[in-house]
Amino acid sequence: MLTQQAQIGQMQGWLAVWQYPIASTDPAMMWMDMPVNGGMPGMATQVQLNELRELQGVKADGLFLQLMIVHHRGGVLMGEAALESAKSPEVLALAQSIVNAQTSEIAAMQDLLARKGFPPVMDEPKETNHEGMSP
Repeated sequence: MLTQQAQIGQMQGWLAVWQYPIASTDPAMMWMDMPVNGGMPGMATQVQLNELRELQGVKADGLFLQLMIVHHRGGVLMGEAALESAKSPEVLALAQSIVNAQTSEIAAMQDLLARKGFPPVMDEPKETNHEGMSP
């Protein structure tokens, strides 16, 4: 979490220096040039968060890991999109570090899922929003 907070601070600082607004008036994620069903790829739905709140024990562990894997994959997609379109060396370096970190964390979470007896979270088409995921 500290890494993500530091990255957010770094990006907000760049936006301020470059005189860009923190929030765009464009629809969410339009810069990625791919369908994301109205939001950031990998974001859990309210239904999924409610389900997670209701679960206990190993089932809660499993759903949490599944949701976080999908969330991290969304971060990888955004990082890869930035690598394809960004020009600034600073942004390119940050995007690559995000792709590397998120990919490593996905592997660790897949391993935790397996150790808890859950199947791995499979790659899904990039345009899905992961409705109805459950352990």
